[in-house]
Amino acid sequence: MSEALASPDLIEGIQLIIFDQYKTLTEGNSDPEREIIKEFNLAQDYAQVEAIVCGTRWDEDGGEAAYLTKLITGLGLPDSPGTRQQLKDILERDQAQESVVPEAEIVLRELKERGYALAILSNAATPQYTHVLQHSGLRKVLDPALCCFSFQLGLVKPDARIFDSICEAAGIPKSAALMVGDSLRSDFNGSRAAGVGKQVLLDPRCNTGHKWPQCP
Repeated sequence: MSEALASPDLIEGIQLIIFDQYKTLTEGNSDPEREIIKEFNLAQDYAQVEAIVCGTRWDEDGGEAAYLTKLITGLGLPDSPGTRQQLKDILERDQAQESVVPEAEIVLRELKERGYALAILSNAATPQYTHVLQHSGLRKVLDPALCCFSFQLGLVKPDARIFDSICEAAGIPKSAALMVGDSLRSDFNGSRAAGVGKQVLLDPRCNTGHKWPQCP
């Protein structure tokens, strides 16, 4: 990650570096959408389930109960205590699998010292999926106002509006922003289509057939 962001050509003109959270700044096997599809044998595709699981706005007043109600309705599941417990177990088990990679704090701290504004843009399902803000070291580096999670916005990447939102919050034009993430669809192609200036694809598992990092 640090080698990719050290390239003068890549970061020329860049003021804001936007990081994805999962599989970019964290490691683990977190994938609640895939688990939900498998356990409930859903016919919807991954993107459709992600839009519901991660794109359902969290209601602070209603909390978990309200979220589960919206999830059950959106996914077309029977509303029963068993279904609610099953969904709750999936989410709790899933978020517990992720942890911040040791290099994350070092890289972000160095970038901040170089004068870059830093932001987080994550398709996170609930407040429990905010691992970067739960990390004591990253809390000292990141501005919470520039940490945007899909459950707050009711939007998921690659929706262009989510990229607009983070750049507006930073007060920096999209053309002067760089998106760093592991998803070709959501982070790389999504940010490019939304007008974000530059992209870095981190693909340690070679899911796209490329060695990482991959830059345009």
